[in-house]
Amino acid sequence: ESEAPWEWEQQKLEPNWIDKIPEEIAAVWVREKPIDTYQDILPQEFPNELQSGEDEEIREPVGLAPFTWKIENWMEKIKSAKEEKITRLVSPPFYSGLGEYKMKLRIYPNGDGIGKGNYVSAFFVICKGNYDDKVPWPFSRKVTIAIEPLKDSLNIHKETLKPYPRSACYQRPTTSENIASGTPKLIRLNYIENEQSIFVKDNAIQIRVE
Repeated sequence: ESEAPWEWEQQKLEPNWIDKIPEEIAAVWVREKPIDTYQDILPQEFPNELQSGEDEEIREPVGLAPFTWKIENWMEKIKSAKEEKITRLVSPPFYSGLGEYKMKLRIYPNGDGIGKGNYVSAFFVICKGNYDDKVPWPFSRKVTIAIEPLKDSLNIHKETLKPYPRSACYQRPTTSENIASGTPKLIRLNYIENEQSIFVKDNAIQIRVE
């Protein structure tokens, strides 16, 4: 199983199209240029997820957005993903701001869906948080996922995602986490799979969410 892309053109959809498809494929990001939509299937489909030895559901949030996630031993994680041992990495949970939304990231070092084998894929998850009764729903903010250069360069690689408000992904969570959504083509794998890359230093990469 993999996280599958759905590439409908928005202007051709019937007004009630989202009510005619299963909920698990109703989680969509509307990317700004071009308009594409992608969805992430339910997390139990992936028992081999990397969680640093911890139960993902009980891990405490580590900070506020903008959130920086440093992924170490990057080359080994790419190798493991290519060998289908550990195909995805999960960030510690964090909040979008003080008293706001709880969220986390999923990264596929060897890609997922249409990005598998050629891209790094990134998906964003809204989790059940302590302040859900105090924030507006559905979630409606743009989210930017950036891979930051770790060497002298201004070339930040980033993707800005805009939520589709009727999607199940952006409603108030009724379980520990919502269905995730994002982009299977965050960055080409060959741009980031060796120490010569501006995005890799000391076998680590750094991802920023805001």
